[in-house]
Order: sequence, then C-alpha cells, then structure tokens
Amino acid sequence: MTYLKFVLAQFAKHSKTALLGTLALMALMPSFAFAVTATATVTKNTVEIDEPFQLTIAVDSSLGNSALNLTPLAKDFNYSNPHINNSTSVMNGTVKRLTEWRIMLAAKEIGNFSIPSFTLDGAKTLPISIKVIPTDPKHKKTSDLIQIISLLDQKEGYIGESFTYKVRLMIGASVDAPSLNPPYGEGLKIEQVGEDTQNETLINGRRYIVVNREYQIIPTKTGTLTLDPAVFSGTEITNNRWGTNIGKPFSYKSNQYKLLIKEKPEGYTGLWIPTPALELTQEYEPAQLTETKSAKVGEPIHRIITLKIKNMAQSAMPNIELEYPDHVRVYSDKPEYLDKNDFKIMRVKQVIIPRKEGEVTLPAMKINWFNTQTKKQETSALPELTLNIEPGEPISNIQPVLPLNLSEKEETPPLKENLSAGYWPWTTGFFAFLWLITLGLYGKKSGWFNILTKEKITFSLFSSAPKTPFEWVRHAVKENDPLNVSIHYAQWDRAHIPEELTNSIETEIQAMMASHYNKTTLDWNNTELLTLLQKASKIKSTNKKERLIKELK
Repeated sequence: MTYLKFVLAQFAKHSKTALLGTLALMALMPSFAFAVTATATVTKNTVEIDEPFQLTIAVDSSLGNSALNLTPLAKDFNYSNPHINNSTSVMNGTVKRLTEWRIMLAAKEIGNFSIPSFTLDGAKTLPISIKVIPTDPKHKKTSDLIQIISLLDQKEGYIGESFTYKVRLMIGASVDAPSLNPPYGEGLKIEQVGEDTQNETLINGRRYIVVNREYQIIPTKTGTLTLDPAVFSGTEITNNRWGTNIGKPFSYKSNQYKLLIKEKPEGYTGLWIPTPALELTQEYEPAQLTETKSAKVGEPIHRIITLKIKNMAQSAMPNIELEYPDHVRVYSDKPEYLDKNDFKIMRVKQVIIPRKEGEVTLPAMKINWFNTQTKKQETSALPELTLNIEPGEPISNIQPVLPLNLSEKEETPPLKENLSAGYWPWTTGFFAFLWLITLGLYGKKSGWFNILTKEKITFSLFSSAPKTPFEWVRHAVKENDPLNVSIHYAQWDRAHIPEELTNSIETEIQAMMASHYNKTTLDWNNTELLTLLQKASKIKSTNKKERLIKELK
C-alpha cells in the first residue's frame, strides 16, 4: 500500500505527456496476453482405408467459413464440407471468441500420410500424422444405402472394337456433392454415351434413386489392358443423437476388368471396321427408277444411302465418297446420325441431276468389315444403276421440286384430277367480267381510276406463274430453291448473253449449291445472283429488239 502511494505521488509530479505514455503502454499489454492460437485434432491417428474419422480445427477468433482452405487435403483424403460453429463467452469480465470447424475425412490409399498445417488469422496448427491400414475383413461393412454396380459386355476383342460399359448407382441416403468419375485405363479411349437416366424404386420399403450411365470403351493398342473402375464419391449426411447433421465422406468403386485386345487379322484389306453387325442399304426416288432404268435431263434423282453399324462411335463411322461420271451433277447433303438398338445409323442424301442425254451409270459401293462374331472378313455392297437419259420434258410441264426430308417422310395424298368442272367456271367468269365492266365505269365517273393512274399504283387481279426457263430460274433463286435453279438453268437459252456475264452467273449458282449441300455450312445470299440475272434479262431483250429490226430491214 505504501508502494502504491509512492507511485501516485510520482505521477502527480510528472507532466501530462509522461502520464499519457504510461497509459498507452498499459493499453498494449492485453494484446500480448491474448495472442490468437489455433489447434487441430483428430478422433483417430490409425484408420482403415475408406474409414471415416473427424478432424477438428479451432481458433480463438471470430472467422468466417472461407477463412479455412481445405484443398491441401485433396491429395490423400476424401473430405466432407466443413461444419462451422462460432461461439462467444464471457468469464471473469473477459470476452472469449471461438471458431471451430469439423470435417469428416477418409484416406484414399494405404500408407503413412500427414494432415498439413493450416494458417488462421496469423496462427498455425501443427501437422498430424495419420497411418492408414488395410480394412480388416471382420470389420468390413458393405453399405446397403449406397451402391455402385458395373457391367462390361465383353472382355476380349480387337483393337478399335467398341466395348459397352454400364454403371448403375443405387442411392438410398441423403448425399451432398456427389461425383461419378468415369473408368480409365492406359490404351483405352473412353467416352460417355448419351445422358444419364434417373428413376426411383422401392427396396424393402426404402426409396432409392437409381442413376444409369453408359460408356463406350475403344482399345487403341493390343495386349492385356486394365480397365480401372468408376468411382462414386461424395458426403453422406446423417443425424447424430443431438439432432444435428454430420457429413461422412464416402468413395465407392465398381469392378476392375482385364481386357485381352488382339491385333487385326493378317490379310485383312480395306478400312478396319470391327463390329458384330453391319447393314448397308440404298433407295432411289422416284422409286420406279430402278424398274424403268430411265430418267430425263434436268430432272433430279434422290439417292439415299443408309449405313448401320452396331456398337460404333460416330467419330469412327466411315465417310461415303463416290465418283460419279461427268454427265451428271451431284450434291451431297450433310450426313444424319441416329441411335437405335445399339446401332449407330448414318444417312447420306445425294441429289443427282443428269446433264446430257445418253447412257449413264451411277456407281456401286462396297464396304469391307470384320465380323467379330464369326471372326471373318465380310463385304457389304450396293449395286450400280445404269440409266438411259432422255431429253427433258417441255418447259410447261416442269414443276418446282420440293427438297426431300430424310428425318421424316410425310406421305402426301394424291391429287385428284377433275376432268369435267361443269358449268360453274363459265358462270363465275361471266359474272367477274360484268363486275370488271361495272368497276371501270364507276371509276371513270368518280375519278377514282384517274387517282390510281396519277399515283402510279399498279395491281394484278391474277398471279402469273413463270413461263420461260429464265423466269423459272429467277423465281427459284428468289425462293432459295437450288434444285429448280439447276433444272431450269440447264434449259435456259443463253446464246445471246456475253460469256463474262454467263461465267459470273454460273459462279454464283455454284456458290448457292455449295451453301445448301456442302458438309460445312457456307454463308450465301441471293442478292448478287438476282442482280446478274437482271442484267442478263436486259441484254437478252435488247438482242431481241436488234434481231427484229434486222428482220424488218
């Protein structure tokens, strides 16, 4: 007490500056007394592989969930999303704050591993050693709430052959952040087929979510190859006895397979296509073409080639390329692909337009393939078709041709030709004539006809269809109809058009055809071609006038 009085007396003697400095020094003392500390603890240091255990990290500070970065654990452990708890307590006038994370871990492999140090608000935890041992068969438990099942259609095959690998997940628990990693293996090309399918089922009164996924496995080298399993991982959410949720990480694997892959047999010729089934078919339109064996100049022929290969990836389907004679012009559309009953189906549509009269042969086609069931090489072929090309029909009989829709052929009911229309057309025409006369007289009297003439407003009561090949070409260009452009252009007399203009028109027509029938989409519009046709129209009409003048002279 005497010492305290002495200190107070000294403070009274000192200046205010010394007093403030002493108080500031005392204010700094709590920061040294209450430095932030962080700790890390585990429920077990020796665990079996895939056995869940808990990691708890605590720091005496108020922090958010994002303050803890758990990514260093991913190398050796599966881990759940952390459960965070913040608390504040007051003891003997002292405020104490605490942030705690609880994470469920499961080791990925057998061996000795370390949980690394974590830094939180300037404080570091100590690393923790974890020993992972094999699972004791006596303690091994198979969960009936989460299962992964795999099925491989065959274990032996040839290089390039397609294997089907199916995975089924049975999920009867609440799962957080589920992930299904595909199977993998050196020398194997693995692709997912289609989208996942999902449904629900009841097993012993418990509801399960069933997820199905399919993969295509294609060997790229020979020998004994290992197909490592697909892995389903995530966090299983369960309730403890206090009613709070606990996340337990899990990782389930499907079966591992050994594949025996053989080289293609010696002596095999052609493109290597190993498959248990292949079908090659074709059809022509008009359908009677194969019977009549005749066609006409300018009339389009549709050839549809269909190739079906079982267990084949789209990327491995062969290209269909045929060489046609110069007497025909051919346009090939982009291939269409479909999937049906384990078959990959490719359809190619070709439009063939004869250009000259005479005999022409549409080429045959054949594909060599290896039958993986009979272990023999086979050949599928399409026969050639020889046609007699006749002169084209008169211009008045040629009608526009509609493009063929491969995806869905719609049957159009046949048109019924009425040979006798009776007296109604004559009656209708008579009354229409009287109406026109009445309209003309009324317009002349009222001045309405003169108004239309002054304003240069023109109209047509009847629409006129194209009558000449040139008109058909211009009409088809406006409608972006490449088939009719090709048909009527071949019948258009261009003898009086300069060669330079003709070449420009043909260049634009080829660009139009390419934009419609090439494998890659090309941008094209009809503005330039319509302008060229307009120039050709003027030149031809001028030549007609000159020819008439010469004839009169």
